[in-house]
Amino acid sequence: RVFDNVRDNQGHFRKLLDGLLELPCVGDVRGDGYHYSLELVTDKHARRWSAGISAQAFVSTVLAPAIFDAGLLCRAGVDHEGTPIVQFSPPLVMSRDEISWFVAQIRDILADAYARATR
Repeated sequence: RVFDNVRDNQGHFRKLLDGLLELPCVGDVRGDGYHYSLELVTDKHARRWSAGISAQAFVSTVLAPAIFDAGLLCRAGVDHEGTPIVQFSPPLVMSRDEISWFVAQIRDILADAYARATR
């Protein structure tokens, strides 16, 4: 049943995450099933982070606290290239409605965090 749930809902999850590419701060969506990463950027063309605030400071003082305050299960960090990332590995029993809610919360957090980082 658990794997059937993932199989039935993974396309919906991916479609919603791909929709986050509309945001100016999302440079890439990577992953499969229920395991994904978002690459966050300030320069979409170059796909890099170049805000006045460093990637590490952005993650530790803006993004991670916002995710924590929202009570979401995901990880914010900085990859080996110095780019902020958000990684998702939600419960495999997450329903379609819960996925929709989750991605809507992430959208709002990213939009607000990006606005704060680029003021």
